[in-house]
Amino acid sequence: MLQAARVDPEGLVGMFEKLQEGRGQTPSALQYLSTHPLTAARLAELRQLIRNGTVDPVPLLPEVEWAQVRSFCGS
Repeated sequence: MLQAARVDPEGLVGMFEKLQEGRGQTPSALQYLSTHPLTAARLAELRQLIRNGTVDPVPLLPEVEWAQVRSFCGS
C-alpha cells in the first residue's frame, strides 16, 4: 500500500528493526500461537516487497518541514 501511494517503505522497515532490537529473539515456535507474524518474518517480507517494487517514492514533506516536525517531537 505504501508503494502504491508512492511512500518510501524504508521507514516501515526501520520501525520493525527498532521493534526487533527491543524484543530480542522470539522462538519461531511461538509464531504458531501469535496473531501476528514474528518481526523477523515481517522484515523479510517487507524487504522482498521493496525489491520487487516498481514505483519511485516521493517525499511526503520537504526537508525543511521534516526538520520542523522533528524539532516538535524532541529529536
